[in-house]
Amino acid sequence: MSGRATTHRRSRSTSGTSAGSKGSPPMRRLPLSKPLDIVALIVSILTVAAVSLFAFGDRSAPDAVSIETDDARFLYPLDQDRVVTVSGPIGETLVEIRGGRARVIESPCRDKICILTGHLDATGAWTACLPNRIFVRIEGGVVGDGVDAQTY
Repeated sequence: MSGRATTHRRSRSTSGTSAGSKGSPPMRRLPLSKPLDIVALIVSILTVAAVSLFAFGDRSAPDAVSIETDDARFLYPLDQDRVVTVSGPIGETLVEIRGGRARVIESPCRDKICILTGHLDATGAWTACLPNRIFVRIEGGVVGDGVDAQTY
């Protein structure tokens, strides 16, 4: 009986290197790609590239900062450094325009979120001092002269 146990142990240790048990078929490797897989991959990459270009491409360079209050809207070029004082319901907010960027540097509001936003330098970037009712936004030049949209 001890001879059988020894034989069984030997067969177990030598069979550890095989891919499976004696009755299982050998594993078959699938090809890495089929022709339709390659076509699907190329179509997917082209679709992502087209959507990315449409969404992020052809952006105009920022050229002005718009500062809006309840009463007025002011437009300042980004290429002229200055500090603008804007009056609101709770006091004065200072907007700094320097080096093609704008930021709120001082405001009478409590939380100072408008200041914590930091520099605005991309077209469409904005910050607001809600308690003082001041809205600051970076605007870009118009791309093309065509119609933006049509309505029927």
